[in-house]
Amino acid sequence: MKTVIAFFTEPFTKNLHHFISIFVLISIFDLMYFYFDLGYKDHVLSLFAHLILLAYFSVAFCSLLPHQLKKFYLIFIYLLSSIYFLMGTFSYLSMQINPRPSIVTAILGTNPQEASEFVSTFINAKVILSLIGIPLLLIIFSKWIKKHQKGYKIRLSIGFPLIAICAVLFLHRPSVWLDGIASVYYFVLFKYDRCPELAKFATQPQLLRQGPQPKNVVIIIGESEAKSHCSLYGYNLPTTPKLEQLRNDSLLFVYANVTSPEVLTVDVFKYLLNTFHPEDKGKSNWYESTTLFDVARQSGYKSAWLSNQTKNGMWDNLVGNISELSDTSVFVGNRYYILDREWYDGELIPVTNSLVSKQEDQSLALTIIHLMGSHEQFEKRYPSDYEHFHASDYQDYPEKQRDIRAKYDNSVLYNDFVVSELINIYSDKESIVFYFSDHGLDIFDSDPNHFGHAKPTAESREICMQIPFMVYTSPLFQEHFPIITKRIKENYNKSFRTDNLIYAVMDVAGLSFKDNDDVKKNSLFSTP
Repeated sequence: MKTVIAFFTEPFTKNLHHFISIFVLISIFDLMYFYFDLGYKDHVLSLFAHLILLAYFSVAFCSLLPHQLKKFYLIFIYLLSSIYFLMGTFSYLSMQINPRPSIVTAILGTNPQEASEFVSTFINAKVILSLIGIPLLLIIFSKWIKKHQKGYKIRLSIGFPLIAICAVLFLHRPSVWLDGIASVYYFVLFKYDRCPELAKFATQPQLLRQGPQPKNVVIIIGESEAKSHCSLYGYNLPTTPKLEQLRNDSLLFVYANVTSPEVLTVDVFKYLLNTFHPEDKGKSNWYESTTLFDVARQSGYKSAWLSNQTKNGMWDNLVGNISELSDTSVFVGNRYYILDREWYDGELIPVTNSLVSKQEDQSLALTIIHLMGSHEQFEKRYPSDYEHFHASDYQDYPEKQRDIRAKYDNSVLYNDFVVSELINIYSDKESIVFYFSDHGLDIFDSDPNHFGHAKPTAESREICMQIPFMVYTSPLFQEHFPIITKRIKENYNKSFRTDNLIYAVMDVAGLSFKDNDDVKKNSLFSTP
């Protein structure tokens, strides 16, 4: 009985200083990010409750251990909390995001030199002040608490109701654990898949050439664009006017039933540019499959990767490794990553122009352009010139949704401009351009309180797998490749998943594998 009482009471009595210190270390930057930066006020309440419970039970468990083990256990808990606090200091104060599994991917996916450069890049006065000041305040506070050990009854009379309220709030929204320390360490223990040196797994596929090959094959990969917010797909606000004009000119063909294989960028890219599929998990490794770069190399295409993301940043370490398989790569985001300024996808327009001018003498070119698109935080994805939509345009929606919807739609509108301008670069050349988003977003579709990446529910995941997908064919392409153009036009309603993209690209490039008919079976443009 004494053990049970000690378990529930010690976090508020003799271990109150540990309880508060651990709570502050694991919560301060998460709560600040979701409250001040994203404005998720309801979400913050549930997250606060979750982190209070986590700190409470972490300290309570100490009472169950033998005396000689308690010290080592507390050191272990403080070590985990301090590492998370360190990640939070860098990620929030330097990049305005909270600690999350993608940070672990970025850190663990780099070599020691890259990790060192990454950390040194983001050391500034705010980071140093926080790393010194917050722990120092906690030490002073802990010593003060230990000197004032009276008032246990008052502590318990406040503490027990607090835990009860927090339990109710957490049970109301249990998925909130995905936004805190628990998800990061769960990822490290069970989900982290280190990306190897991909060049070591390059293959030399045996190919058959079915006919002439188009000179320019371009793949523009958007980010976090919800099909349901594109007027091209029937959305009630004009978010994609330029792409609609291309469609009306019979140059852009829009596909209605295309989905992504996953709901996070890193997961999507494991399937996107190779012959690996979700159904192959457990049978082989994604990085051992034949890639589009292997095919390009064998068929005479020179490949280039242009990106407005960063090569070893928070979101795209694995994607950066994949880019190294191309013959040329340019990461515009690397220019501004260490600076306190925004960079927009429009930066890629002159970069692409420059690349194309250098490719004039090359016969075949495969170009992949990776955008920032509509990634959170939405207001950072477009310049002020594109603040076209405002909260007042969304009177039919709850007030707390209006500003968020406006910012998201502005990012889609700017994306429409960027994609159409990139397409225009290839308009006077023999070119085919694919555009699609890596995955969608759940913009209050499954939950009136949730916007962003998919929640861990079947409904939210299904919403985020619905993506815009379209194919542009230049006048010269249509003239030189009338048969494939006809097939592109006719298959607009076909169901397709983007892990089969490699087969669609090979199909339009007049290529197939010598030892199988996977291109014919899996291409978006194949006919029964």
